[in-house]
Amino acid sequence: MRRGRERPASISPPRPWVEWGLVLAGIVLLARSGFEWHRYSGFQHKSLATPNRVALVRKPADNGDPRVIGRLEIPRLRLSAVVVEGDDENSLGVGVGHMPGTAAIGSRVGNVILAGHRDTAFWPLRNARVGDVISVVAGRTYEYQIVKIRVIEADDVSAIQSSYTAKLTLVSCYPFRHVGPAPKRIVFTAAPVWPENENFLDPAALR
Repeated sequence: MRRGRERPASISPPRPWVEWGLVLAGIVLLARSGFEWHRYSGFQHKSLATPNRVALVRKPADNGDPRVIGRLEIPRLRLSAVVVEGDDENSLGVGVGHMPGTAAIGSRVGNVILAGHRDTAFWPLRNARVGDVISVVAGRTYEYQIVKIRVIEADDVSAIQSSYTAKLTLVSCYPFRHVGPAPKRIVFTAAPVWPENENFLDPAALR
C-alpha cells in the first residue's frame, strides 16, 4: 500500500509579543543613536565655530564637557573633528579623544594616540588609505601621513605602546558597519611630515 505524501510540519507564526519586542528594541537603538549623534554634532559645531581655523584657542571644560585641546582634519575625507583630552565614553561621545599618558600632539618623540567612535568622529576613516595627509591643529598645525593600516583584535594592545620615534596613531572599532559592540579594532599609523622633522623619522620604518 502506497503511503501518502507526508505533510510538512507547520511553522507557527511568531507571537505578537516577540514582534513588538523587536520593534521596541529597534526604536530604542534608533533613539540612542540619534541622541548620541545630536550630542556629538552639537559639541562639534560649538567648538569649531571660530573665524580662525588655524589658530585654536584651547577651551576649558564647560558644564562637564571634556577639555578641547586641538582639531583633527583629513582634507581628502572631509573629516574635521575637535580633539578633546580623554578617551572615556564622555570624551568620545563628543569628539576625538587623546589617550591620557601618550605623547602630546606635535611631540618630536613618542606615540600620539587618538581614539574615536566609528559611527561619529571616525566614520569617514572607512575610506582612508595609505598616503592620506592628516592635519592636527593644536596651537600650530602639525601634519602626518598615513603609512600603515591594520585590523587587530579588540584585546591587542600593541597599537597603544609607547615609541622612541614620533608617530600618530588613530584607533577605532571595526567593522565600521557592524551592529552592536564591534569585535575588532582598526589602527592607522601616521608619520610626521612637518619641515623640522623631515630627517627625524623615516616613514618606511613604520610600515
